[in-house]
Amino acid sequence: MKALVLLLTVAGVAWGRPTTVVSFSPVGYTPGVAPGFAYAFRAAASNIPPLPIATGRSFASPPAPPPTPTVYKTQYHSQDQLGQYAYGYVGAASTAHEVRTLDGAVRGSYTYLDAEGKLQTATYVADEKGFRVEATNLPQAPLTVPSANNNLPQPVKATPEVAAATAAHLRAVAEVRAARRNKATSSPSQPDPTTV
Repeated sequence: MKALVLLLTVAGVAWGRPTTVVSFSPVGYTPGVAPGFAYAFRAAASNIPPLPIATGRSFASPPAPPPTPTVYKTQYHSQDQLGQYAYGYVGAASTAHEVRTLDGAVRGSYTYLDAEGKLQTATYVADEKGFRVEATNLPQAPLTVPSANNNLPQPVKATPEVAAATAAHLRAVAEVRAARRNKATSSPSQPDPTTV
């Protein structure tokens, strides 16, 4: 087996041709010309047929999403030495405005989008009459008047045990009062030790 491998190796070396791996110019470097370089092997031509060119395939990018609107937010604040002020802001989903006058009264309003997407508005005044607010999200009283025949709560009825205990207590109180009256009419000069 070793002899066969050796024989094939010697035959391959004898059959091969000498090639120059790298050849430089013996003159040296010539200005403006790169030194020559020979490859150690030459690639054989391929017998594989070329692939057909794919047509109809689009490499265009997907459509861009619609532009989102730019949200501008503004705010302001002004005041003086007398305690008067005015401030407010405007944003994407809310606004506010408040003014305080020289007499201390504060008036303002604000709006916002609630969780259901409804615009809620409130206007308020705080002055010597108190704080008053009008808003779209405050609960409203029912407009109908309840009928007179509705089921009103009834007093709690006593159980038989409670009724018996109450009657026994009232009898005992009546006996004590009767005994006091009898003592008061029989001996007016002696004070009753039970009365204070």
